[in-house]
Amino acid sequence: MAKLRAALSQQSNGLVSLIICGKFKPATQGQAQEVDSKPLQGAGFQKKVNNFLLTLESCKRVDEDIRCQMKILNKGKTRTVSFNQYSSSIIDSMGRSHAGSKADFGSLGSNSASIDTKTDIITSVIFEKVPSQVVKAQLLNLAFFGEIKPIQFRNIPISN
Repeated sequence: MAKLRAALSQQSNGLVSLIICGKFKPATQGQAQEVDSKPLQGAGFQKKVNNFLLTLESCKRVDEDIRCQMKILNKGKTRTVSFNQYSSSIIDSMGRSHAGSKADFGSLGSNSASIDTKTDIITSVIFEKVPSQVVKAQLLNLAFFGEIKPIQFRNIPISN
């Protein structure tokens, strides 16, 4: 997987521009720098870890909260997966961190599940009271443990 490379450049007018992966996008007066992101499709929103396939399906705004939903497919033997929503976080486009507050781990009402071979479960985490101006997450940290270690997704659009 390619690593994101970024550098800041001070312009003569005092604005700071961001150079990402060799593409220059000048900043405009009074606006935060935005980087184009792809929709929640493709390899950028899938992670293969220890014979699991994790697919980030969506991050949606629900009133003041953001709910990120993912599917976990077990491609190996039956194993237990655990999730900690309180150690999960989302970094918004302003660089602010928002900790997870609630989680749905399958339909089990627990933060741990045994997943059979070739079976998937739907998991979601809720980040409460995220400002309405946030339309993209720079980083989503998901605190799995056990058979899946913590994972990250980058540049995630927040839909309504």
